[in-house]
Formats: sequence, C-alpha cells, structure tokens
Amino acid sequence: MNSSLQRLGVILAILVTALLMGCAVVPGAPEGSHAETVTLDSKDPSGNPIKLKMILYLPPGNGPFDVMLYAHGGPIRNKTYVVNMPEDSASPFLKNNIAVAFLIRQGRGGSEGDVSLPGCVLQELLVSLEEGMKDMETSLDYVKQSPLFMGKKVYTVGSSQGGMLAATLAARHPDVISKAVAFAPGWIATGYVGYCSRTAQRLQNYLFTDVIAKSTAASTLFIHANNDSYHPPASVFESFRLYKTYGGTGVMKMYPDTHTRYNDGHFIIHRPDVWEDDVTAFLGVQKPVATTGLGEPQK
Repeated sequence: MNSSLQRLGVILAILVTALLMGCAVVPGAPEGSHAETVTLDSKDPSGNPIKLKMILYLPPGNGPFDVMLYAHGGPIRNKTYVVNMPEDSASPFLKNNIAVAFLIRQGRGGSEGDVSLPGCVLQELLVSLEEGMKDMETSLDYVKQSPLFMGKKVYTVGSSQGGMLAATLAARHPDVISKAVAFAPGWIATGYVGYCSRTAQRLQNYLFTDVIAKSTAASTLFIHANNDSYHPPASVFESFRLYKTYGGTGVMKMYPDTHTRYNDGHFIIHRPDVWEDDVTAFLGVQKPVATTGLGEPQK
C-alpha cells in the first residue's frame, strides 16, 4: 500500500511540475499549443505595488506570434466573482496562429489587489472602468515588449465587462491594436429589474458614445445573443444605434438564442462553434499553410 501511495505521489508531483513549467494543453487547439504563466508588475489605485497573473496560450512554434489580449468579465453587485478561464474560447485563435494573453485583473484569482464595484452613478462607474483599463494597459505594455510578440499584430477580445475593456483599449490605441472583438460588452447590466434601473441604460449609452465611439481607426466587432439576460436586444440596439451616430465604425452581429454553460446568451463567448467563422473572417486572418516538413507547401 505504501509503495502504491508513493508511486501516486510521484505521478502527481510530475503532473504539478509539468503544469508549473507551462505544459498545460489547450483543449481543441493544434497539437503543440501550450500555456505559460507570467507575473506582471503593476500598482493598485493607491499606488501600492501589486503582482498580476497572466496566462499565455501559445500556438505551436517559437514565435513571434500575433497576439489577442483577452479581457475577462467582472463582478456587478458583489466582489465574489469566479474568473471564467478561456480554454474553450482560446482555441479558435490558436488555430489561426494567434496567441492569447489572458490577464487576470487585480483582486481576482491569483492577482493581488482589490476590486471596485461599478455603482449606479457615472463617476463610480468610470472609476471602476479606469481601474480595469489600467490593468489592461499593463498587459498591452507587456506584449509590446515581449520577444514572443515583438513586431506582430495585436488584437483585443473580451466578454461582458471584458468586452467593454477590449473595445475601449482598441479605441485608445488604434495605432497599436488592429481590431477588437467585444462579446456582450457593458459595465453594468441593463436587463436586471431593480438594479440601477433608472440609470443603467443611460450609463451603457454613455460608454458606447463617449468612450468607445471616438475612435475611427480600430475596427470592432460586437457580438450578442438574443437570449442575453444582462443586455437584452432592445438595450443592445439602442446603444449600438447611438454608437454609430457618434461616429463608431464597428459592426454588430446578433445571434439567435444561444445556450451556454449558464444557459444565458450573455456567455456566448464560450460557444466558439457559433461564432468562430464570423470572427475569423472579421480578423482577416488566414490559417497557416500545411507544409511537408521541409518548408514546402503540401501539393
């Protein structure tokens, strides 16, 4: 019995070591894709130094790679928030030789610091948004300097609050970011009865008109599902209409009811089988040409 337990312990130790060395396989991605974890230096709103965790999902090869900055969602009414890891939604990018840089923002799983809740008034919302943007700026600085991505294209993608961050980062850095994909973007829910119900839509509209519509250089694809309880279709169409009126250059795709892990279309990013072809076409990427192994394309 003791020898069996010892063998089991050795096996577990090997598996843990492999994960720590960045050998985690990305489900659905090309063979040879893997994940690595890096730590970024940043500061909290008070200026105190903190460490942020970032997971890099890398295609086969040594790079440099085009890279997709991935922004996760966030809490609305309380600080208890489980970060949805992007393994299922990272694979479509890896298939097209695009790395995914997944930053865990401060105060969440593995990253130091605290979380500010958005609130129902504009000033509180903007404070919360800018804290998220500061973290995303940190991740952008990292990929611009990393040899893994040096000189290659940078894209952004995100869901919910992360979708708003992805679109905002692209709007502020059109000289660096080629395109953005925003899944169900917003900072507070417009579909919750009784929650910020007097201000939610107005605040959502403000973000679309005064925050992300000001850029005409970075193109953005907004993706929604008809059964999104956080941002129902009527709310989505109102914000997008105003966004276009204010000069926004992005396009929107509204999908039919899409069942996800939470049975809510708000989490459509976790259904790449629904959106993969449309996003690939929007990005304008071409899948790598298969070769014979000698550097020559297959006949």
